[in-house]
Amino acid sequence: MATEIIPPIVTLVVFILATAFTAYKAYRHGTWMFWSLILSGIFLIVGYSIRAAWYNQGYVDIYEEPGYMFLTLIFDSLAALSLTHTLFTLFVRLVWHASPPALLTARKPLLFHPRYAFRWMNAFLVLFALVQCVPVWLFVWAGLVAQTVLLLVFIGFVVRFKKVVLGGKGTVETEKERKLLVCVGVVGGLLTGRSILVWIWILLGWTDTFFVTFILNALPVFVCFIILNVYHPSAYLPSNYTRFRLDKDSALATKNADARVAQLTRDAYLAANSSDASSGRRMGMA
Repeated sequence: MATEIIPPIVTLVVFILATAFTAYKAYRHGTWMFWSLILSGIFLIVGYSIRAAWYNQGYVDIYEEPGYMFLTLIFDSLAALSLTHTLFTLFVRLVWHASPPALLTARKPLLFHPRYAFRWMNAFLVLFALVQCVPVWLFVWAGLVAQTVLLLVFIGFVVRFKKVVLGGKGTVETEKERKLLVCVGVVGGLLTGRSILVWIWILLGWTDTFFVTFILNALPVFVCFIILNVYHPSAYLPSNYTRFRLDKDSALATKNADARVAQLTRDAYLAANSSDASSGRRMGMA
């Protein structure tokens, strides 16, 4: 028992520190869009507290008691749900910050509608997480497979967004957006890989609980916490895009106003150049 309790205790302490640091940065920078990341950490803390209590009672294999096993799976599913919601939220905020107004009101260019698409994505995410909470292995496996498909669709959206919106730009602001998009892509890839490996494990009936619990499950999630805090949105997005809720109508109105000002500036510049050129030709003729 003395050695078996070490992994859950270490994992528990790690996620307590990661969650506390995430909450501190959210408070310091006002990035309350990360509320679901904090919630994910809380679910993980509860789940690994249950595991630590189990090992502390002298039980080496949590699979000896299905009740404990499925209770921890519920918290794992809720943690994955919250973490994926964080990823979706970060991507939506990036889309709204980087995209021109015309792309924010249409579906075809990005293959998804920036205003409505992720409402459905989040709804499906909740549904698949609830399916995983059913204490039957078939439901757990089916929920993970469906979650994997959803994440693959999301990665397709990320690739499309990069090609359509960020592909031809070269400004300093765009470099920030590209870095944040790399963060989104890496976290999405980690969550997708984790989901695939876990449902393959269930399908094959592997019983190496240490490997699954602390390598396949905990390690990718912890790496996601690190990446999301290193590439913190407060360094890449304006404060009005990192709040608890994004006022999309206000953001769109601001973008339209900026676009009109930019167009007027271009028109004035072209008119001035045209006038100078005409004056030069008249002077030359004279």
